[in-house]
Amino acid sequence: MMKPKVSLEVAAAGREHEVFPFLTLDVVHAFYDMMGLGPLLQAGLHRALRDATLVTRKEIVQALLLGEPKPMLAGFCFHVEDSIGAAATGLLSWWLQHVLFDDVQNHVALSRWTRILRHCQREGDDAWGQLPFPKQLSNEASERFATAVNVKEYYRRCERLDTRPLSDWDLHMYASMPYDFDDDLEGYGGSRPFTTISFTLRNYQEYQFWAWVLRVLDQDHQTRLREEALEIVRVEEFTSIKDLVHPSELDIGL
Repeated sequence: MMKPKVSLEVAAAGREHEVFPFLTLDVVHAFYDMMGLGPLLQAGLHRALRDATLVTRKEIVQALLLGEPKPMLAGFCFHVEDSIGAAATGLLSWWLQHVLFDDVQNHVALSRWTRILRHCQREGDDAWGQLPFPKQLSNEASERFATAVNVKEYYRRCERLDTRPLSDWDLHMYASMPYDFDDDLEGYGGSRPFTTISFTLRNYQEYQFWAWVLRVLDQDHQTRLREEALEIVRVEEFTSIKDLVHPSELDIGL
């Protein structure tokens, strides 16, 4: 992965009241790996965020009693980094910047490409063959893309979670945020942890596909891929797609 360019405080600024509570949930922890929170973060992030939450809440109460300013985000981030270390904190900052779904516009470049590739795959070999992958890579590209948009494992885990009651921590967080007990696992809007989980893991899987594409295609092939995709947009009259970024711009450092 690329070395993060910003601190955790900067990466989380403006959304810390949503993303940090979200990551403390047990139902979210069950999907850490699928969302791109790798082994270095799985080992301690969940516990560290909970501990930082409890410490910060105590500090807020104390500040209110003493008439002092409330603790700042920097203090929370310090507690997290002190617990999981600088390397893991850097990965969390990177993830917040590049992978987390928190707005439909943040990954619009990725979603436009996904729509076109889905169309080509759905239409069969002839349509997929329009994409200028080298002959020896075309089938592998199709298989890798199919894997990237496959969310069967996500639904399998959801079904397993549905058989269990929410943990005490999650019940408290659902009530205090508030999260939606009737989250339909899809859909936009509201405070729905499963919406965030679903779209974040889709982002991660699709960026993994593009990481492979950028490794196996040189710059000229990448440019030809964009040109042919734009021709498909024109022919199929995908009017909602005004442009496509060059594939190299989908590199997030995986």
